[in-house]
Amino acid sequence: GQLVSKTVALVVGHLCSSASIPASAAYADARIIQISPASSVPSYTDNRAGPGTFRLCGRADQQGQFAGAFLARAFGGKKVAFADDKSSYGKALAGAARTTFESGDRKATLVDEYYSGGRNYDSLVAELKAGGIEVLYLGGGSTDAALLAREMKDDGMSTVIVGGDALAVD
Repeated sequence: GQLVSKTVALVVGHLCSSASIPASAAYADARIIQISPASSVPSYTDNRAGPGTFRLCGRADQQGQFAGAFLARAFGGKKVAFADDKSSYGKALAGAARTTFESGDRKATLVDEYYSGGRNYDSLVAELKAGGIEVLYLGGGSTDAALLAREMKDDGMSTVIVGGDALAVD
């Protein structure tokens, strides 16, 4: 609201689709150009609020398609699971990866969701361990991935975690 009430011509942001999408309508109404460097959910530009709504990053569905093809090539004979953090980003990413992965004769061993920002991931780790999961495709962020990796390691697991751009941090 504060940017809309000022004489602003351009907003570079927001960094996540869950903020960019609702803000885009207000910016479009105020004729403010919005360029997001990291909002990858397809609906951000597919259902563009106005002509000044743009993204600089790849789309989650395209990232997911690429990842699904990679998983099929590199891990097609392994037990592969897909989990997302219930966010629009996580669902779009993991869903597209799974669809592409399963487009051949492959089937995901496990599909699950989790709450981002949890203090522990005991139930998800228990499901992964019980399923003998060798590769986890994670539609979520780096903090969740790090905590999951630590819990899996502490539980004696050597599951490989693969994910999208949200796992690439400094």
